[in-house]
Amino acid sequence: MTRIRSVFSIAGALVALAFILSCVPADVDAQASNQSEQYFSPNRLREDFTAGAAQTVFISRNPPRGGYVEVYRNGSLMRKGKDYTVGNSPTFRVTFTGMPVRDGDDVTLFYYPNN
Repeated sequence: MTRIRSVFSIAGALVALAFILSCVPADVDAQASNQSEQYFSPNRLREDFTAGAAQTVFISRNPPRGGYVEVYRNGSLMRKGKDYTVGNSPTFRVTFTGMPVRDGDDVTLFYYPNN
């Protein structure tokens, strides 16, 4: 019984991993420093940035609906108010306030557009 459960657990994990890998764009590494690239999905936008030297502010092309944004740095979800703040004047921007962003760090924003 335990052997059957472990086989199903491993198979489920492999299916989940295959799904996750199929969602990663092939050209993620082709981004230039300080430039963003947008990936569209039916419901939300994704913007990817590569941090330049001493860069702490990242400006989005579109304001998010209700100011809600998910911010990831090198794949780790950041906490609003602790790791970063958001501003909306004159453009929507994310400013890192916690641990400093290093040159080459990947910053990803997920949000629903305000339009």
